[in-house]
Amino acid sequence: MNYSKGDKMNCKVQFHKEALTAKSADLIPKTAKMVKANTLAHEHEKSVIGLFASVVVEEAGERYLVSPQQLIPHSAQIVRDSQNAIVGIPAVAGG
Repeated sequence: MNYSKGDKMNCKVQFHKEALTAKSADLIPKTAKMVKANTLAHEHEKSVIGLFASVVVEEAGERYLVSPQQLIPHSAQIVRDSQNAIVGIPAVAGG
């Protein structure tokens, strides 16, 4: 499934096997500054990240599978594949 809006954006929403090896969201460390995972997406990905049921984030060298709405440490990063697409599990099967 491709999501395109204008000439500047072409984002893919697809399943990544890598998401299956990430740790549970319950195990992500709590810090003083927590933000929703979707706020860490690039500006052009803000509407696309809502198409994911879960995304993989990395914090302190560990990877976690979290909801885009989940609070995560501000220092965490959204994991991307070799084509710079967000790694996660789409909300819609076959996405």
